[in-house]
Amino acid sequence: MGGIVKKNLIALYLNDGSAQTPDWFRIKKSTALSLALNPEQKEYDYIVDESPTTELDKYKPSINQALTMYKGEPDYEYIFNRFYNLSVGEAAKTEALVVFMQESEGENVFKSWKTECVISISEMNPVDSTLTFDILFGGTTKKGTATVADGVPAFTETSGAAEISLTVTVEDSGSDPVDGATVTINGVTKETDENGKAFFSVLNNAAFAVAAKKATATGSAYVTEAATAATVTIS
Repeated sequence: MGGIVKKNLIALYLNDGSAQTPDWFRIKKSTALSLALNPEQKEYDYIVDESPTTELDKYKPSINQALTMYKGEPDYEYIFNRFYNLSVGEAAKTEALVVFMQESEGENVFKSWKTECVISISEMNPVDSTLTFDILFGGTTKKGTATVADGVPAFTETSGAAEISLTVTVEDSGSDPVDGATVTINGVTKETDENGKAFFSVLNNAAFAVAAKKATATGSAYVTEAATAATVTIS
């Protein structure tokens, strides 16, 4: 039976330990929980099309938090310590875990995201008793499940669901890099740089098709050539 997904079913945890030995605590006293995906788009004005094509390049998620300050609460103590120390660089980094408790995968097992993140603190407002900060996702967001026992989550990455970095190198018949070649993987299109490389994120163990082409000048017209005479290397 369906129902409204309420705010208490989206559980946000931060890691006060290490990546090897996590010590997860839940953010409880926040009055905001907005998970913004912040999509990044790119336009390609292909010569064969009348209008440009917009491609969705990637997401850069972030979570805005307005934490009510309760002395003694783990979430306040953790964030205030970073506020007081003006933590930047590596000291501003940790891990975040988002547990979607409305999406059950078994008894006390729920769909989850785990990611490296930066804690960016913007304001302390003593009048409203709030600490405002953003959790900025970084690196690869791992998809998996969290088993929650006595309020403590244990994350397991879903096999084959992790994203991996993929480098596509395009070279001409003389083994020279091709700058500005258009490379498409599963509908995502990017251009190679001066070293003939284009960078993608794909699901681990997933099958995908790769296509590369380069627009070249022929007199006053342009033609699009498939890179059949070029070498396409994936690493």
